[in-house]
Parts: sequence; structure tokens; C-alpha cells
Amino acid sequence: MSAEVLPDGVWRKIFRELDREGQCFAAALSCKRFLEIESDVFEERENKATAANNDARRRGGGRGPRAGTGTRARRWRGIVTRLKGFLKTNGGMRASAEYVKWCFGLTDEGDLKARKMLASVAAYQGHKDALVWLRARGCPWWGAKMCNAAAKGGQVDVLRWLRHQGVPWDVRTCYKAARRGHLDALRWLRSEGCEWNEWTCSSAAKGGHLDVLKWARENGAPWNDLTCTEAARGGYMDVLIWARENGVEWDEYSCSEAALGGHLDVLVWLRVSGCPWDEEVMCRCAAEGGNLEMLKWIRDAGCPWDEWTCTRAAEGGHLEVLHWARSQGCPWSEYTCTHAAEAGHLEVLRYLRREGCPWPERVCDCAALSGNLEVLKWLRGMDPPCPWSEGTCQHAASGGHLEMLQWMRAQDPPCPWDEFTCGGAAEFGRLDVLIWARENGCEWNEFLICRYAAEGGHLPVLRWSRGVAGCHWDEMTTWAAAQGGHLDVLAWARSQDPPCPWFRSECLAGAMGRGHAEVVDWIMKENRSAEN
Repeated sequence: MSAEVLPDGVWRKIFRELDREGQCFAAALSCKRFLEIESDVFEERENKATAANNDARRRGGGRGPRAGTGTRARRWRGIVTRLKGFLKTNGGMRASAEYVKWCFGLTDEGDLKARKMLASVAAYQGHKDALVWLRARGCPWWGAKMCNAAAKGGQVDVLRWLRHQGVPWDVRTCYKAARRGHLDALRWLRSEGCEWNEWTCSSAAKGGHLDVLKWARENGAPWNDLTCTEAARGGYMDVLIWARENGVEWDEYSCSEAALGGHLDVLVWLRVSGCPWDEEVMCRCAAEGGNLEMLKWIRDAGCPWDEWTCTRAAEGGHLEVLHWARSQGCPWSEYTCTHAAEAGHLEVLRYLRREGCPWPERVCDCAALSGNLEVLKWLRGMDPPCPWSEGTCQHAASGGHLEMLQWMRAQDPPCPWDEFTCGGAAEFGRLDVLIWARENGCEWNEFLICRYAAEGGHLPVLRWSRGVAGCHWDEMTTWAAAQGGHLDVLAWARSQDPPCPWFRSECLAGAMGRGHAEVVDWIMKENRSAEN
């Protein structure tokens, strides 16, 4: 059915029922019309949320942000988060050139990292016209990551164009193409002199691309035991057999990765074929993978277990595995609870509580890390309530879980907080959390906020901290940006009037020590400019 069959009003009603962070995003990627509808629905939701928060303020609750606070920033950060995941996992979706341009319109000149990411998305999708459009508007390239993104998408035309523009590449470019099975792209890269190393073969094995692996080996690509490890993790028996028949080495990680991946047939073949294993880790790997039959087979083979077997099963939410392990006398510990809470597995936590698993006081802190409000509510609803502390708010803020933090502070009495709530928000780039916390009276250390933001490379946080909140900065701010490789942050800080102070030699040493060549080059140019 085409979008034109239904009127806009019906589509808006449908979009209101979709999950905001997942389904709406996927639909918006599909066509320009859905993008426009998704934008309207988002604005509608934001207006309702703002009205509710303002109403709470008028009633004296003091819980919500002021009208209009950070709406554009929240919108953009949500898109950045989803596009990062999209670029990392592919997910079978396509981001249109129009969507990339629209996202660019939400940024400004200071959002260098965000703009670089958008350029990488365009390269990955093969939108050469969008790249030209972005470049004409001053969008910076992301160094070799641009070619890596194009190779990952198999976009030979874009790769050719990028190279004509002088964009560099590195050994990762070849293995990105190999990982996705883009043999044509890999052939072109090699014909143009792009270097490769052992990662090309291991990446081909990781994706199960035997044809790519064969071609790479026929053309002199090096390999090592990681090829077997990656093939075992993916369960690619044909790749594993061919690699061994052609003389590649293996080690105990092949067995542990097969267990993690849940591939019992591969593990059996590995052991029959003489592959070594580390008995001490096999049970916890099987439990983490959630394959009960795998765990049973490993136990029958005589491998020992310890409390980390139960802990890994709990962390993965594998209740059936946890049940069986406990029925067979496998030990557990307080880490079993904390890992389940951090992963947000409520049913596992209920089972652990019911069966008397050791229960530490920091469980609420771990639940706050996951952002699972349902878990935190259950923990606080126990009799007596599971204790919380300032660290609970800090963990929620660090994770960007604003709704959770708001709920925690709305309780009677509220969960306590301190300056580290704001510090965690700044360090991890959670500007909406930082703004809300400050508007609702949370303390902070204004002498450290800028350093935290610079260290994490969060330019929007730094700009707000300086421009709106008037936070102090000093030489540690520029040093943190330099040693973290955050050129956009460093350049912006030094471009202000007056500029953020720095010890040029210390910044240079920090950047060189971490291998941030782009930052080193910039500092050297600044040094020459100052001398002239």
C-alpha cells in the first residue's frame, strides 16, 4: 500500500501509536512524506510535554524544564543516538538523502562531530549528491572514517569520489568492506593501493563471507588465529573448515566464542578436531550466550563453574539457564543481582530475591544505570524499600535517563543528589539532564563542569556551560579536549573571546600521547601562527 492511499490525518494517528525511538525512526527513514509526518508528531509530543511541565511548575512542583528549554537540542540528540546505532548495525534500513539534509538543518557550525557523523551516514548509503550538498555548506569530513563508511556500505562510486577529494583511508577501510561481504569494493580498494592486514581476513570470517576470505588469501592478505575465532563466534562452519584446511592457526578463544555464540555443533567439531579450550571460562561463556544445551554439554565434558556462571546468565536475562544452573548446585553471589539490575531484567531479579540470592545495597544504583524505571520502581516498592543514595541519581544522570531522574526526585522523600549528578551528566553529554538538574536546584562544581564536558568531547554541553551558566574554565579544559582527541571542542574553546587558556606544550603532549594526529597538526599550526 502506498502512502497516498491514506490521508495525512490517518497517518498521523498511526505515527502517534508507534514507538518514538524505534518504529517512528524507521518509518521516517523510508520516505520524505513520512519524515514530515514524524516531525509533526514529534513537535506535538514536545508541546504536550512542555505544557505538562509548565503546569507542574505553576502548581509548585518545580519538576519540569521551562517552556522551550532544549527542545531543539533534545530533538537532535535523539536523532544522533539513533543514527549512530543505525550506522553501526545497518539494521536493514536506508536513510534517504533528504533525511540526512534535514538532520543537518538541526545542527549549527559548532556541531562538528554531529556533522561529521551525518557525512559518514551519507557515504555509507551512497548519497554522493548529499555529500556534495553537505560539503558546499561547510560540513567537515571525518578523515578516514568517511572512506570506512563508504566501504562498509559497498559504495565504490562514493569511494572513488572521496579519494578524488583527497579523503584519506587506512587498513580499516579494507576490513570494513570485507566484514559486509563487499568483494567488488575490496577489489577496487586493493587495485588503488589501500593497505590491509590480518583484520581483513578475520572480518570476512566474522561475516561468514567465504568468497571474500578466499579472494583475500589468494591475493596475499595475511591472517592469524582471529580468523577462526570470528568464524566460530558466528557459527560459520564452512569458513572454519576451509580456514583450517588452508593452514590458519587457532587457540582457545575459538571454543569460548563458539560457546558465546550458542553454536554447539561448532564447539563439538572444534573439540573433536583438537582445538584447545580454557576450561575455567567455558561455563560462563555458555551462560552468557543463553544456550542451555551448550552449558549441559560443557558440564558433561568436565568443565568447572563458579558464581560467574549464574551472574552471566542473569546479566543476559537467561532465566532458564539460571534455573538449571542453580538446580545443579552452581554458586552465585551479590554480583548476580547487580548485573541483573544493571541489565534491567525484572523477572530475573524477582527470581533472585525469591530464592535468597545475596542482595547488596547498591542494587538501585545498578538499576539506574540501565534506565529501566520499572525495575527501579519494583526495587523501591519492596518492604523495606531497597536503599538508594546520591550515587543512584548520578548513575541515572550519566546514562541520560531523565524520566527516571525526574521520578526519583518526585518521590517523598526524594532520592538524594549532589554535585556528581551534574558532573555525570556533563561527562557523558546529557545536556537535557544537566539543564533540568540545575533548574531544579541540584548542586554542581562549576570549576569542573567544563573539564568534564571537554574530556567527553561534548561541545553542546561546554557551550551551554559557558554561554548560559557562566561556568569557570581553565587550562585543564583545553588539555582534556586535546588528550581526548576532541578537536572541535579544543578549536571552539580557543576561538572564544577571550580564549580558554591553555598550556600549548601540555596539550600537544597529551594529543601525541594518545595518537590524535589531527589535534597535533592543529596545535602545531596554531603555534606557527602565534610565532608569526
